[in-house]
Amino acid sequence: MTEVAKLIEGMNKAVQHRKAALLMAQKIEQLLKSVDYSVEKKKQQLMQKFTASVIQSFAVDRGKISDADLLMALKHNVPLLRAIARKLIHLNYYLSTTFIADIASIDKNTIPNELLGEKEFPIRKQELEALEHTVYELLEKIIIFDNKLLGKFERKEHVLIKEEKIEAKDMSTLIKKQTELLYHLDAKLPPAAQLNEKIIKKTVFDYWIATILALVAKLNHEYSTEVRIFKELKQHELIKAKIDMKIRHIMKEKSNVLQLKEGRILMADNLHKMDDEWKEQSMAWHAVADL
Repeated sequence: MTEVAKLIEGMNKAVQHRKAALLMAQKIEQLLKSVDYSVEKKKQQLMQKFTASVIQSFAVDRGKISDADLLMALKHNVPLLRAIARKLIHLNYYLSTTFIADIASIDKNTIPNELLGEKEFPIRKQELEALEHTVYELLEKIIIFDNKLLGKFERKEHVLIKEEKIEAKDMSTLIKKQTELLYHLDAKLPPAAQLNEKIIKKTVFDYWIATILALVAKLNHEYSTEVRIFKELKQHELIKAKIDMKIRHIMKEKSNVLQLKEGRILMADNLHKMDDEWKEQSMAWHAVADL
């Protein structure tokens, strides 16, 4: 089943059982702050929570809820969705920088150093066009949406994108693509103060939600590739140990290394070289500080 089909099924099932749901803020905030997971496990938990929370927030039967109650639920839920998206961006920054550099230092054959940092804008034009087709498909197949809305949009032809074999050396580009999708989602999830009667107007609301769902489907598709790559990376014992390290231990490790570099700077003859090393470790600490 494709990620789009999963979302269609999830939305159509959820709308039959509830009017509107409020996300459990305390549990989400605990997950966001937790440092007792590995980065891999925390990202997995957040991705699952994000998808489930999007469905929980937007699978609403407009005939069973007043505009006032819908706005109240949105003002509660959307900031939490936004917080999850932003935490995922922080996790991705670590994975695409410090983590990949650490893996390259363990095994340069897995992720060559010269490949790090390539492709700042990895989403291709064809993929953006495919997202437009996905929005149309969602509007067509999710029961809460008004089919009359379809007539206002030109139906986009399905864009067949040749799937390339993604390997560990492509990890940086893969994660940056996810981050770009998360930035698009963040832009579609406004602060509570900006949620008003205009956004719940039926045609605006339906297209807004369909666009968010299309981005979530694409994000989940890219993430599924990352899951496969992590499974392959774990075949290497030392890399597996790095992947499984809990966030609190990563923070302690990077903090200790940074303090060591700072101490050596005070005694160094070649301050320029030591300054470069300090900058590198300072950036590594910055990458883990918001995990």
